[in-house]
Amino acid sequence: MITQNEVKKHKEEILKGFQLETTPTPKSLLALFFSGLISTFGIYSILKGMIEGKALYIALGIFVIILGVADTFKRGSLAKYYNSIIRKKILESGKILKLNLYIFFLAISFMVVFDIVGSFSTANYVKEL
Repeated sequence: MITQNEVKKHKEEILKGFQLETTPTPKSLLALFFSGLISTFGIYSILKGMIEGKALYIALGIFVIILGVADTFKRGSLAKYYNSIIRKKILESGKILKLNLYIFFLAISFMVVFDIVGSFSTANYVKEL
């Protein structure tokens, strides 16, 4: 006869196999790199007329850091949301973390806006050349 503790232990072992990881893969880092490169170049062409010298490169560095932080929030929030759904279905306890889904959408919206601005700025910069 299986006890309640053994059932819970088996459910937790099953849960471990379904939990999503938040560590970036080489493919996701490469995609983020190219997206960030286009956005950064676009922002560079915008900032170039406003900021000069060392401050321009500091601003670009801050921009790259902001993109990295936004990606970290995006990846972590979506994984936490999905993991909470999986935990609720397998363990039949806990609650679904909907706030993490909203954080994900906020972070992805932020990154999409920068990608759009960077892409249009890059296109205008190349057109002017």
